[in-house]
Amino acid sequence: MTICNAREIRVLVVDDSAFMRKSLSSMLSKHSGIRVIATARDGRDAIQKVHRLDPDVMTLDIDMPGMDGLAVLEEIMKSHPLPVVVVSALTEEGARETIRALELGAVDFLPKHLNGSALRITHIEQELVDKILVAARASMPAVARRKDEAGKTSDMRLGELPFRDSHSVDSVSQRLLQSLPSAAALVVLGCSTGGPQALRQILPHVPPGFPAGFVIAQHMPKSFTKPFAQQLNMVCAIDVREAEEGDRIEPGTVYIAPGGYHMTLQRDRAGHVFARISDEPRQVIYRPSVDLLMQSAVELFGSRTIGVVLTGMGNDGLAGMKAIHDKGGRLVVQDEASSLIYGMPKAVAEAGLTAQRVTLSRIPETILALTQSICG
Repeated sequence: MTICNAREIRVLVVDDSAFMRKSLSSMLSKHSGIRVIATARDGRDAIQKVHRLDPDVMTLDIDMPGMDGLAVLEEIMKSHPLPVVVVSALTEEGARETIRALELGAVDFLPKHLNGSALRITHIEQELVDKILVAARASMPAVARRKDEAGKTSDMRLGELPFRDSHSVDSVSQRLLQSLPSAAALVVLGCSTGGPQALRQILPHVPPGFPAGFVIAQHMPKSFTKPFAQQLNMVCAIDVREAEEGDRIEPGTVYIAPGGYHMTLQRDRAGHVFARISDEPRQVIYRPSVDLLMQSAVELFGSRTIGVVLTGMGNDGLAGMKAIHDKGGRLVVQDEASSLIYGMPKAVAEAGLTAQRVTLSRIPETILALTQSICG
């Protein structure tokens, strides 16, 4: 990934390990557009230096003695919001802490790679630099709105929404749920940086009885999507799960593509739609690929496909949204003001496709309205 920056990005590196502070600083300092202005050895030191130095981006370890990274993040987002990239050995084995860090306002995360007792730290160098460059472009007003709306989500009243439960679904949708061998319509959603936070604000508003299938490709490494899906499932009225090979795509369930693999959809002879999980094609950069998922979906659902692209860097999803557009499906993209990174939505919006540009807080009702228009 190549990102041009008009000025130097000032970074604060926070880690309780002197080796890690030195290693991360060395890697970042190799890039001409990045300058490490200071390091911090613990949570209190980090907070003081954030207020005194006002860095553009902070890297943050989670596993620190005393005030851990999650406590630091919560305090910083209240008093001095800035883009934070979590870099911690906990993030691969303790993915729930990483998901919590994203909920608290972290822009992105990067797992350290452990191989027995040897730390393969240089393995993450290019990815670390790329994530710092992307984080520097993050919209902090979007972060602030995201945190406010996340609080509202936890207090929402599902009874005010349509499809409250299996007894309140309108008669047409009820017949669909009872009689169809598989979903009659499909929502296929793609996102990257900022996506976990955005999904946390969208999916809890999707009520039980939702009459369409719902599949998601979120750029995320292996071992993270399962706990991510589990945490979403705890706050949602519909089932949310990490997709597995052969899963039948049913209405009212959200299937999240497993990190590190592509997910596509196929239909069997009985008409059931099911998930295929594979690491092929290997030449596709993003895994899971939004494009591959969308392209396979629209081949099965045609004009009854609803494509949604949320925040993220790059243009994954553009080819998929073009395929949905060409088959007469509906397109929705997150607007710039509410996007943490307005890259993927921008690519679709500027491609001349007919797509609704919607602020994050209105995306759930937009999806519901489009689904109702398809399913009756």
